[in-house]
Amino acid sequence: ALMMQSLKLLTAARLVRSAAAQQARLSHHYIRTEAEVKNYENTAKMWSALTFVAALPCLIFGLYNMETREHEFHESHPDGPALPNWEWNKITKPFPWGDGKQPLFEYLFQKHPQVYPPPESDE
Repeated sequence: ALMMQSLKLLTAARLVRSAAAQQARLSHHYIRTEAEVKNYENTAKMWSALTFVAALPCLIFGLYNMETREHEFHESHPDGPALPNWEWNKITKPFPWGDGKQPLFEYLFQKHPQVYPPPESDE
């Protein structure tokens, strides 16, 4: 009985503390003077004006500049010769499995044919 009573007191004390803390937060954030409200309104108007007067023209100019420069760049730098397919898949160091020359799936097909059956041939 004593334990239940002390538990109820602790719970009541927590509720009172949390309510007091919430009231302090609310009173701090919602009580404003006329000067503060006017300052906030002026700040909002300033950022709105900056968005339309500075940010949007800069964005439009940047997009135009990017398009013209990209076109000039592609005209002055033609594409190089096309690489054959064997150049794309050039192996520069050995694979970490098997003898180092086979790709992973070929190695698995050889080592475990019962688990990884070889692919069907198209021929």
